[in-house]
Amino acid sequence: MGTPHHAGVHGQAPAAEERFPIRIRQSFAPNTRGTLFLSRRMVLFVVMMSISISGSLFAQAVSREWLILVYVSGINNRGLDGSAKEVIHLLEKEGSSDAVTVLVKYGLLEMGPNGEVQFPRQLITLILQKNTKDQAINSSVVDSSPHQDMASKTSLSWFASHGIKAYPSKKVMLLFFGKGEGWMGLGEDEISQKKMGIVTLAETLKEIYEKTGKKIDLFVMDADCMQTTEVVYELREWAEIIVGSEEKGPRVGYFYDLVLQEVKADPAMNAEKLANAFVRYADNPVNSAVKTEKLPAFLTLLDKWVDAVTKDPVAMKTAAEEAKKTFSFALKESIDLCEYIERISQALSDQHPAVKAGRELCRFTEEDLLLSYHKTLFSLDAGKVILRPEYDRAKGLAIYLPQLSYDSSMYEQLAFPSNSKWRGFMELLSNEFTQ
Repeated sequence: MGTPHHAGVHGQAPAAEERFPIRIRQSFAPNTRGTLFLSRRMVLFVVMMSISISGSLFAQAVSREWLILVYVSGINNRGLDGSAKEVIHLLEKEGSSDAVTVLVKYGLLEMGPNGEVQFPRQLITLILQKNTKDQAINSSVVDSSPHQDMASKTSLSWFASHGIKAYPSKKVMLLFFGKGEGWMGLGEDEISQKKMGIVTLAETLKEIYEKTGKKIDLFVMDADCMQTTEVVYELREWAEIIVGSEEKGPRVGYFYDLVLQEVKADPAMNAEKLANAFVRYADNPVNSAVKTEKLPAFLTLLDKWVDAVTKDPVAMKTAAEEAKKTFSFALKESIDLCEYIERISQALSDQHPAVKAGRELCRFTEEDLLLSYHKTLFSLDAGKVILRPEYDRAKGLAIYLPQLSYDSSMYEQLAFPSNSKWRGFMELLSNEFTQ
């Protein structure tokens, strides 16, 4: 059952250094006949290394509970404002352990000493080690590569698939930190001037599965406005649980050090428990965890509600009126689905079929689809507490509802408008708005 939470307040390194990935270069030397041979000493070295590496990986596969992959897309304002580096610092407060390995790949735009923008020459992958003393990144570098587009499928897929192979684990979590634009994409790279579309993100997660045989147990997005029906539905086949926020969040959306404390104290925890920890320690206004296996049943109930509303002209007129009253998040025309449905239900008679269908849909959303959710009804501005009653009705899952025109060429690339009746509902509703 989905459980509401409210915002909280704000280990040790692996025993032996590990490399990512492991490479062995064989040295050859010519013999007197002009052919190549391995010296006996080199043969013995290669054999011993092979035994050592295979034995080490086997032991790690047995003992490592979690591999936490963190993709920090900071070649944008998230790098310039220091939030991308802050994520790494928070994670370094706890670091990795024998049972929980944290890998971070990052690229950053940074401000130089004279205010100039410094562009990254390479992307860095770290295995995190505990560091509570200073703000410098002190974890070991296990891979570096010339700068490549962080919004590309190649960059994310290579990092995740190689990490999964090099650090075998029972469970895998992937976290994407960067700029978010809801169903329109995330992780904009200011050098390439591109962002990763949601279809491309789904294709990337699929590629990771095809290369490793591992489905992502928990996918977390620390990016604005990403917890939408369109996004979670697109990713449904390749991630078991998806955590994110409907709204624009603070510089850093989670108290990462507190989450790592919990998983290191109980590394055997399953993906649901770790997802709940992220929701509990979220600093976003509205945050939730979605169980993707429940999305087919959710879609059936949503279509049932659409049928009940669209069959009645009075209900359609009410739907148009209530759309104007429903709070829109920072992403234009992105609204909380259940807030919208409940507003319509309150304006119709209790006997109306849409009321019954709406209650059934929202009950399923809260109790089955959402593992947990949290909302914060206040924020701090210059030391003053500001109430945010607009989030009072939010339940944790947004949906796109344009009131006039929309970018159909982009939106209709997604699976959700094709597989549901929501697109038809939007078209009928647009007629109501123009009357």
